[in-house]
Amino acid sequence: MSSMQASPRSDADGDVTAGPSQEPAPNGRGLAWVIGSFALCPCHLPLTLGLLGTVAGGTAFGALLNDHVVLSAIVIIVVWALGLSRGLWLLRQPTSCPVPGARGRRSDRVRGFFGRPPRHSRATPG
Repeated sequence: MSSMQASPRSDADGDVTAGPSQEPAPNGRGLAWVIGSFALCPCHLPLTLGLLGTVAGGTAFGALLNDHVVLSAIVIIVVWALGLSRGLWLLRQPTSCPVPGARGRRSDRVRGFFGRPPRHSRATPG
């Protein structure tokens, strides 16, 4: 018998269901890439270019942006496409540690390796 069998549980209505208790959490790095890419989304291109022009106004970058608007738009679109594809790729990857809570702080893992308790579970002298 495998130790990975799903145990029956009841949902909010009292119906008994089988399966894992919760879905795996999405990869945080993947979500960060996707959310960051939507800031550079081509539908926001007029806002992005306007914001960059306002922030960089009076600088060499602002002059470059003003002289090469089409090139700036192409660069923003390429960065958006690469960022979105990277984020979606990360979201499709399995989690690095399939056992929930298996990884702790590095110092606690080192202390556990040497048979010492983690720092946060020490009893305070009373």
